[in-house]
Amino acid sequence: MVNDYSKFFSDNPLVSSYTEFQPLEEVIVGTPYDPNTFDSSDKFSQEAKDLLKRVLTETAEDLEVLVDILKKENIVVQRPKPLHNPLQKYTVGEFEIEYINQPLQPRDLIGFFGNKIIEAYTKDTSRYLETLCSRDILKEYYMRGAKWISMPQPQLNQKTYEDYYRNGEVLFHSANLIKCGKDIFYSQSNQKDPQKGKGTEQGLEWYKQQLPEFTFNEVPVGGHVDGKIALLKPGLLMTWKPEWLPEKLKSWDCIVAQSGTKFPEDFKTTRKQRFYKDYIERWLSHWIGYVDETVFDVNVLSISEDKVICTGTDKEVFAQLEKHGVTPIYWKFRHQYFWDGGVHCLTSDVRRKGKQEDYFK
Repeated sequence: MVNDYSKFFSDNPLVSSYTEFQPLEEVIVGTPYDPNTFDSSDKFSQEAKDLLKRVLTETAEDLEVLVDILKKENIVVQRPKPLHNPLQKYTVGEFEIEYINQPLQPRDLIGFFGNKIIEAYTKDTSRYLETLCSRDILKEYYMRGAKWISMPQPQLNQKTYEDYYRNGEVLFHSANLIKCGKDIFYSQSNQKDPQKGKGTEQGLEWYKQQLPEFTFNEVPVGGHVDGKIALLKPGLLMTWKPEWLPEKLKSWDCIVAQSGTKFPEDFKTTRKQRFYKDYIERWLSHWIGYVDETVFDVNVLSISEDKVICTGTDKEVFAQLEKHGVTPIYWKFRHQYFWDGGVHCLTSDVRRKGKQEDYFK
C-alpha cells in the first residue's frame, strides 16, 4: 500500500519571489562558523587564530543585529546551521574538500524564483556540501508547496571553468541572477567573461530550462550581478557602471554609486600583516573572495519599494535614494571586506508579497 503523504503538504506555498523589491515577508540569513572553530588547528599561527576568532565573533554579532532589523519589519527569518568541521578533510568522489565553507552567503547557491527553489553548484569544492546546512529549511518549503530543483551534481575534478566547459559541466551561481517580474537579468558566464565570469554556459542554459516563465536578459559583464545592479522599484535602479545596463533597463532612473573600493583602515592594516598572507590568503582564499572589485553601495536588500537595507556609507547615494522616495536603513557589517559579502550576498529572499508582473510593457 502506498502511504498517503497528502497531510504533509500544503496549498499555501511559503516560497514566492518574483522581484528584488516587492514587500519582503521571509528571508534566509547566513550563519558563520563558531568563533572557537580554529582553536585546535595546528596549521594556523596564533595571530591568525586570534584574527579568525575576532572576525567570526563580530560577524555573528552583526548578523544578529540584521536579524533584529528584519524581525522589527515583521519579516520571518530562517538561519542555516553549520554542519561541518572546516579542520576536517572530506572526500567526495574524485576530490577532497579542505577547509569546507560556512553557510554565510546563501544567495550564491540557493535561489528562489517564483515558487521554485533552485540549488546550484560552483567549481569551488569547498562549497559542494554547503546547501546541506539549509536542508531542513528547504524541506519545510517543499512540504508547503514549493518546487525544489537541484542542479546536476558536477564532477569537480578540474581546475578552471574552461576545463569544466569542455567537459560539459553545469555550473552557475544563483547570485548571477536578479529578478524583475517576468524578467531575469543575469551576468555572463566564464566563457563570455574569462576574467570575472562565475559559471559555465551549460549552467546558464540549465537555469533557462528550469525557469521558462522568465525572459532572460544579459548584463554584459561577469561576476555576481547583485554587486553591479540593484533594482530598487519599478523605474528605479542603482549601479556603479551605467554602461552595463541592458536595453530594457536604460529607460529607468539610475542612481550611480561611486566606483572604487575604499577599504577601512583596520582591514588595510590586517591585509598587510604577514600572517594574513601566510595563512588566510593561503588556506582560506576560497572563503574571502576578491573584494578589490566590490562596491557595497549597490549590494542592498530591499524590504519594500520604499525601504532598503544598505552596508555602504556613500552619503550621496543615501541622498539620491531619499530623493526617489526610498529610505536607506544602514546596517554596519564590520567584516564585509574580509568576507567580500554585502547584505544581498548574506541573504536569500524566500517570499515577497505580490504576483509576477511585466514591468516592461
